[in-house]
Order: sequence, then C-alpha cells, then structure tokens
Amino acid sequence: VNVGVCLNIVIAFILAALLNRDLVSRTCRLLENFNRLAAGQTLLPVRPSEDEIGKLDRRFHEMAGVLQSTIKREQAILQNSTDIIISLDSLLDIQFINAACLKSLGYEPDELVGKEIDLILDQEDRQNVRKNLLQSQENDQSARLEIDLKHKDGSIKAHILNSSFSQEEGLMFCILHDVT
Repeated sequence: VNVGVCLNIVIAFILAALLNRDLVSRTCRLLENFNRLAAGQTLLPVRPSEDEIGKLDRRFHEMAGVLQSTIKREQAILQNSTDIIISLDSLLDIQFINAACLKSLGYEPDELVGKEIDLILDQEDRQNVRKNLLQSQENDQSARLEIDLKHKDGSIKAHILNSSFSQEEGLMFCILHDVT
C-alpha cells in the first residue's frame, strides 16, 4: 500500500510539473508576441489549441492583424494626401510632417522635423500665425487661418490652415491646403 501511494504521489508531481511547464511555456510565448507587436516585429505563429490560452493566442493574432492593417491605412492616408499634414509641439516645433511638403514647399519631411514652423511661414504672416496657434492651443480650440507659406525656393504660396490641439497628445494637428 505504501509503495502504491508513493508511486501515485510521484506521478502526480511529475504530471503537475509537466502541466506547469506547458503553461509557463505558452504564457511566455504570448508575452513574446506582445513584445513583438509593440516592437513592430512579426509575431510567432499561432499554436493550434482549443483551451483558453489557445483562444487568447488566436484572438491576439486577430487583433494584431486588425491593428497592423489600420496602421497601414493611416500611413497611406498621411503619405498620399495632397494637403500638408503636420503636428506641432507646444513651442510650435514640427514633430511630424507628411510627404506633401515636398511637392508643395520643396522640402523633404526630414528637413523640417524638429524645426520651428517659422521656417515655412512667410515673414509677414509669422507673428500672426504664431499668436493664433498658441492662443488656440491655450484655449483648446480649433483655428482656421489663411496664411502664406514660404517655398524652399523663396516663392510664396497661399494656404488655408485648419488646426486642432490635442490635450492628450500635447500636440497641435494642422492641415494646410494649397489655395494658390
């Protein structure tokens, strides 16, 4: 009787250890996929399983697919827009500008990111535009302005600026439509 009980206890511990190892391994795989998604890397493939961890893994892959296709669509909109789309920080430094700035103003986006918006503002409009943008940011309101932007070659182009400040992001988002 003692040998049988001891054998049952040993088998129970072995089975518990194997089950624990499987659970830890699959949970670590989920965590690895979470990290991969956050880093923009390819996810590890779904492992076929009908238990809760398997269902969670499948749902996570579905969610990641939807997220990635949404990001691709957003990027396509930003990069293919004929209007300049720009985000400015609280000091009116350019944090993002889409590729439309090349056609409209002659600048590559990386020539403008990190620079003050003053670089593309016509000298005569600069003070008024800054005042209006900072005021709309302070009052958490949108702004619509007719402004002149300076092309890289020095020529001036008329634009309509529509802006909105996001408290959550701490950024001013602007769309500049060429009306020249």
